[in-house]
Amino acid sequence: MRSLLALLIISVIQAGTAQSAKLQVDSEPIGAMVFLDGRYVGLTPLTIDGVALGKHLLKLIKHGYKPWVNAIDVGEEENKVSVRLSQYKPSSISITSVPTGVSVYLDNVLKGKTPIVLTDIEPGRHTIRLEHEDFIPYQSEVNLKEGEQLNIDARLESKNELYLIGEINANPENVRAYYELAHFYMIRGRYDDALKTLQAGIDACTSPTAITSDMCRMYQEIERIYTGQFKFGDENTLREIRPKILQLLEEGIKRTPRNHYNYVLLAELLDSDEKALELYEMALKAMRTERARSYFEVLASSALYKLATKALKGNELTRAIALFEEAVRKYPKAYASRDALLELANVYANRLKDARKAIETWERFIQLYPDDDRCPTIRLNIADAYANSLSDYERAIAEYRRYLKDYPERDDCPSVHMKLAQVYHQALKDLKSALKEYEAILQLYPDWDGLAGVLKAIGDILLQMGEKEKAEEKYAELVKRFPRSLEAIYVDKDPERRKYRQAAAKAYSEAYKLEQRNAVEAVERYKAVATEFKDSYYAPISLLRAAYICQYVLKDSKTAIALREKFLQLFPDDDRCEEVLLQIASTYASMKQYEEAAQKYEEFIKRYPKSDRCVYAQANIIDLYRIWGGNYDRKKHIEESLKLMRNYPYYDGIPSIWFYLALNYYYQAYPGDKERAQQELLKLVQTYPYSSIRKSAEYYLDLIDAGLQGEENKAR
Repeated sequence: MRSLLALLIISVIQAGTAQSAKLQVDSEPIGAMVFLDGRYVGLTPLTIDGVALGKHLLKLIKHGYKPWVNAIDVGEEENKVSVRLSQYKPSSISITSVPTGVSVYLDNVLKGKTPIVLTDIEPGRHTIRLEHEDFIPYQSEVNLKEGEQLNIDARLESKNELYLIGEINANPENVRAYYELAHFYMIRGRYDDALKTLQAGIDACTSPTAITSDMCRMYQEIERIYTGQFKFGDENTLREIRPKILQLLEEGIKRTPRNHYNYVLLAELLDSDEKALELYEMALKAMRTERARSYFEVLASSALYKLATKALKGNELTRAIALFEEAVRKYPKAYASRDALLELANVYANRLKDARKAIETWERFIQLYPDDDRCPTIRLNIADAYANSLSDYERAIAEYRRYLKDYPERDDCPSVHMKLAQVYHQALKDLKSALKEYEAILQLYPDWDGLAGVLKAIGDILLQMGEKEKAEEKYAELVKRFPRSLEAIYVDKDPERRKYRQAAAKAYSEAYKLEQRNAVEAVERYKAVATEFKDSYYAPISLLRAAYICQYVLKDSKTAIALREKFLQLFPDDDRCEEVLLQIASTYASMKQYEEAAQKYEEFIKRYPKSDRCVYAQANIIDLYRIWGGNYDRKKHIEESLKLMRNYPYYDGIPSIWFYLALNYYYQAYPGDKERAQQELLKLVQTYPYSSIRKSAEYYLDLIDAGLQGEENKAR
């Protein structure tokens, strides 16, 4: 009996052993939470004992990575699951509120006070709650997509009417109480009371102690009422309210002509550039501070520019010219007036074919704005116009020389010098002078890829002058130094090399013809050309063509990058390497591989420190980390912005860089950020009062209680 019982026990043990097994779970990276059939069992790397044989649901979760869920089948043999977790693109939520300073909770966790940007949020459902002791709490359920940047602008309702009336009676200069009470009345259908309250609020905005963030919010409230951005009535009610809002603002201008908000909002609501211009010029006469006047100069200039471009589209050239001229005459410092002057030059050059008027206008631009980044291009336009449109070759030569003297460090100096030489050579037929200039190019720019064309031109001139032996020497030098140049194809008389180049040309042509029929095969053919004929003109252009097809036809950016990297390796001295490296960086950015993109832009700056495009590479690095850019990194954005402002102080894009730098502080993440935001934005508008970013900068200054209306109210 005991033997039988022992046998039964052994059988049960064996049966139990056969019904379970070990499960080993690994992940990259390690430290992922492991759930088996919905039950948490530990962190990777993990070995789980006693797992029943059969199917199970396995789930791995790690912050910053996409959850991994899969059905697995546990057998008697070794059971091992290795998972490579994929990083998700974090989402973010930008939260502003009326009033500001409201406590923000994300999934019941206090994150700070408004305005705030919540970053590094996992995709999925979340709860946002805003709380303030004097207002009804605001709550919203959001379902964030991967990488989404959500904006929430919440308006909290005051707890009662009597409270707000008491606030106004106690402090008549408290603008916030007026717009909150007006909102309270609007949503309850008490429209007349709301309009009367807003009228009183408009008058309160001229008080020396009024807070500009409250002023800004009040005018936003007026705009929301006019545009029907919140539900307070039906369409008929909205139609009845709108003219009353316009009248409210018009009467506000009459009562308080130095309240700049009335002019700006009325211009926006009327949606008429003519009316906007009229209002801005009225404001200019009323304002007393330089800050307010420069602000309205910017707006008035922009309105004139819009009117002119509208006339241009309607082919009203006379009116367009008059409006462009008016912008420059009245508001020469404003950024839009610069654009107006250039657009005016384009009208003369391209629409009216009046080269002399175009040149005159370009000269005015350089005289008015000598530090503008576009001046070198404009100086070159002048020289080209003399050469190509007026056939005034002596003047063209003088302008090309002036360019080389004024901008000696520019990347395009060799090509400009080449244009000068070609005027002597092709237009004036002055072979001696042309030869002298070509020889000078060889001396001044020894590393320029365009020297192949220079050597050919020298050889051609020597042939014309009857010096065949010297010409052949130049051609031989060309072939030796630039075997992959197009010019080498025309001058190389060696039969073997000519045969080699003809074969390369044929192979390239066949690949080109194949593009329309089979892009994949065309890429392979181009790669073969680059390999088989690596010393020919067609090798580098084949690689670039293959990269283009991969990126834009086959949508294979990874292979496009690899092909461009190969170009850099095979042809490191090619002048196109600069552009190719920038293309690689840009492609990484489009693939959202931001760190790789940044590395390539940094490599460009390090490899080509004297390039004119270094500043643009640095600006692109900044964009990779900018707010709302999908890869926001406060620390890196600030560091890279300061680096650009330090290394390229004369870059025309600095106002925009500075503005976004200040926004890092506006979304207050650390103590002192609000003060730093005020400091940076005020310095920006003081340093660049006429920049294109001026209106946006003033908007944020309003929100952090440093708006221009505060200064205007205190000015006598």
